[in-house]
Amino acid sequence: MKKVKNMIAAIRLRGKVKTPKKTEDTLKMLKLKNVHNCRILPQDKSHKGMLKKVEGYITWGEINQETLEELMEKKGAEKPEDMEKIEEEGIDKILKLHPPKGGYKGSKKQPYNKGGELGYRGEDINQLIQKMI
Repeated sequence: MKKVKNMIAAIRLRGKVKTPKKTEDTLKMLKLKNVHNCRILPQDKSHKGMLKKVEGYITWGEINQETLEELMEKKGAEKPEDMEKIEEEGIDKILKLHPPKGGYKGSKKQPYNKGGELGYRGEDINQLIQKMI
């Protein structure tokens, strides 16, 4: 599968209860206000810094072309003719996803690399998005 150059998908997995104000403010800047909200973001230094700051509440990774097109088609995001525009600016629309079919494989309180669901997951974000569409 072809990976979209410089694109990240971020999905909020945890709710608002007992969330520190600074973390909630960062999630608002990313426009991830509710559980199962998804955003497609450009892969730049500022966005990566914000994602790392809130990785106890979200999961994120590089999205591929096939998953991006299916997500935009099923969730009503407009398909721009110029893919470079998406790569530079991301998709501003908040995409609301369903909980994953078959449930989560791990705890929503542990990092992905330790058997949980949170934080950076690389290419595996595409499998999660497929389950949530």
